[in-house]
Amino acid sequence: MAVKKFCFPEDEWFRDAYSEKVNTMHRRGKTLFSARTKFQDGTKLQDVKIIEFENYGKVLVLDGIIQSSAGDEAIYHELLVQPAMFLNPFPEDVLILGGGEGATSREVLKHKNVKKAVMIDIDGELVEACKSHLKEMHQGAFDDPRHELRIADAIDYVKKTDEKYDVIIGDLVDPKSELARLFYTECMFKKVSGMLKQYGVFATQSSDVTNNSLAQKDNQYLSGTYQSLKKVFKNVNFYYEYIPSFSDYWSWIICSNDISPERLGKTMDIDERAEKLGIDLKYYNSNTHQRAFSLSKNIADFLTEK
Repeated sequence: MAVKKFCFPEDEWFRDAYSEKVNTMHRRGKTLFSARTKFQDGTKLQDVKIIEFENYGKVLVLDGIIQSSAGDEAIYHELLVQPAMFLNPFPEDVLILGGGEGATSREVLKHKNVKKAVMIDIDGELVEACKSHLKEMHQGAFDDPRHELRIADAIDYVKKTDEKYDVIIGDLVDPKSELARLFYTECMFKKVSGMLKQYGVFATQSSDVTNNSLAQKDNQYLSGTYQSLKKVFKNVNFYYEYIPSFSDYWSWIICSNDISPERLGKTMDIDERAEKLGIDLKYYNSNTHQRAFSLSKNIADFLTEK
């Protein structure tokens, strides 16, 4: 049987090289935005691109790595935000660390009882680019009167603030990045814990699953984040789901000192709760929840290895 061969001209294909061992190719279209953003002192912050992909639509790329795509970002953002928002009995004040596209803010603001959603992102140029080019992701979240955008260092804010929140969402870049590595530590998680009100919930993205736990069992990022959170919070649950544009499973961790995240799957119907609250979801439902929170043996073993 004849095998069809493909050529990959550099100008027609984008290579996502998140893993040192696996690269994924995507046929690309126009580049809508490209800039090397800077700190206030003029030093480089990050390389930002917004590119049209044939399979996924508009895609945000930071330092050569896909962050989110219009085609499937609902998987990432709904799973990052909604379990935490459903777990808290009445989330009024919400903090978003990172979240440049505005999609995390969009998911938070779907909850009508939210009075204030504070988003802190270090890269003002990135946020402005997303406002202009990724309207299908933020869907006007930046214009919601409940939304407060602060261009600042989220890590520095956590270190210094005395503000309290019902829900805190960690949507910073991957712990492998120099820009965010200092956040994923026991010391910082203690600060986050102290920022939560009674029945407060913290949820954070926690890196890819396959490259961490299957191919590279000695990788420190995922298991290190999980173990650090276990030392700080009374209740910690890990969950993961496949994201096509990442070509990998991605993970999140949800934590609380007052409520067990297991309550979500055991005593609460996600579909019924979403309908009652009038929240429109594209991907997350009761079945998604059960699947994402059901850990395979190898993942469970990896997380608890000392």
